Amino acid sequence: MNTRTIIIALAVAAATSFVSLSTPALAWSSWKPEFRSEQDLAADASAKETAYLREHFELKPGFTAKEYGAAVAERTIRGMREYNNLGANFTSADIAANAGAKRVAELMKIYDLPTHFTSEQLLKNAAATEEKRWGSGTLKFPFSYEQYQLARGEDEANRYATDYRLPTAWVYSDLVAAAGPRRAAAIRHQLRLPKSATHAEIVKALGTSPADWYAKNRQLPQGFTADELTAMVSTRVPNYSSFARIPLPFNDADLVAFYGMEALEHYVREYGLPTNFTEAEFRAAAIAKAIAGVQNQYDLEPNFTEAELVRAVGLSSAIGTRNDYKLRPDFTAGEYEAAYKRRHSLDSITGEYYYRPY
Repeated sequence: MNTRTIIIALAVAAATSFVSLSTPALAWSSWKPEFRSEQDLAADASAKETAYLREHFELKPGFTAKEYGAAVAERTIRGMREYNNLGANFTSADIAANAGAKRVAELMKIYDLPTHFTSEQLLKNAAATEEKRWGSGTLKFPFSYEQYQLARGEDEANRYATDYRLPTAWVYSDLVAAAGPRRAAAIRHQLRLPKSATHAEIVKALGTSPADWYAKNRQLPQGFTADELTAMVSTRVPNYSSFARIPLPFNDADLVAFYGMEALEHYVREYGLPTNFTEAEFRAAAIAKAIAGVQNQYDLEPNFTEAELVRAVGLSSAIGTRNDYKLRPDFTAGEYEAAYKRRHSLDSITGEYYYRPY
């Protein structure tokens, strides 16, 4: 429930920040809320929360705090078992082993690695995959500067041909006819080409800037060879990757242990557990965390009831509307509508509401 509330709050905040811009008569759209009194808004929010909790966590009417916590914990454990392929009465060691193995299996599939790979194979294949992803789709790794230059140049030339409906092997005169002298001249001067440039010369010029950037970004010499690119990616450990945190050299078993511990640390940190725990201990911690989350969010007692929880949810929603529109306590539906219309002027022609700051 906390995650859902946070997501809704973020969405509301984003919408509020958008409509609060100091622009003249910003269109609000023809949507408007269903105007109700404060009591009716609170009752409606309470009813929706009741329906959500009972359906989402399979709770019975009149549930207690302990029953709520147990339901949340059960749903959490069910998801953990499915995601990490865990059996009944799992331990922290099971989580680490299965989570690590799952992550490594994903890497093997993504980077086309053998069953027992080395760090050298992983880094080479991973970097090659990234180069292909951010390079040119028409190239096969490894490639040279010249090959990259021509591939990117062809990509750009084809883009111009599509944008301006040019012949496949277009030249400058075709660009002038299609884009106009001013635009064509700007492109030609940017590429530093003569008017008589052939299509091949245009392609090369279009690919020069991307190739230069590629070489500089990867700390390769301008005009690099395919062998130089291979040597670079075989030893590079991207700073943004988790591989950078693992001492070289490593193998698949080392990665299983690394990712397993990483997953385990998440649960230890989030649920305040020791490194070694059982499913029963995790369940108890998950129950406590769920109950404490509701307590902190709505300032309830630890033994809260369903009625107390949904009442707090309803009041929070209704009072939020009261404060947003500067209404008196226990406002009526008519007062809410009038306040809404004061803030949102109705356009007599389009029938749409426009935001007007107070």
